[in-house]
Amino acid sequence: MQNMQFVQDRDIEKLIKFLGRANVKEERLEKISHQFMILKDEKQDIIAVIGYEPEGDCALIRTLIMSPVVDKSKFVKFFEAFLQQLHKKKLQKLYLITNKPVSAELFRMFNFSSVDNSKVDLQIRNLDHYKKAMEQPNAFVLECELFTELSTDQQDLSTFRG
Repeated sequence: MQNMQFVQDRDIEKLIKFLGRANVKEERLEKISHQFMILKDEKQDIIAVIGYEPEGDCALIRTLIMSPVVDKSKFVKFFEAFLQQLHKKKLQKLYLITNKPVSAELFRMFNFSSVDNSKVDLQIRNLDHYKKAMEQPNAFVLECELFTELSTDQQDLSTFRG
């Protein structure tokens, strides 16, 4: 049985080790560990991580790492669970930056769409990680609306199933 959850104190050491294997350096990790959702295998080893940075009612995906054992089906379930958790936190929009068109195709199945840099919420554009990621050659931004004020009830996330 696989386990999806946000990082708890007991997971920090395993998270540091997993990110280190992926050559990700996160100096502030202990302070922001609650912003990482992890997927564990049957042995309780971390096999996937999604990290985000909230700012106001928006958030930016900072980290998305999957080990080779995570197939498409596991990824979809994991990412859907992540989106649902952010929805519960009442975040309005989620952004991610990539320079790989194939990534854009994958995230479109979760209702992400391309957005011009000038249309990204200013609070997100001011994040250091956003600025640094946009310096990548061919970088572009994808946006997903998680919660809209116009709806009378909460958005049904079953639309994210693709």
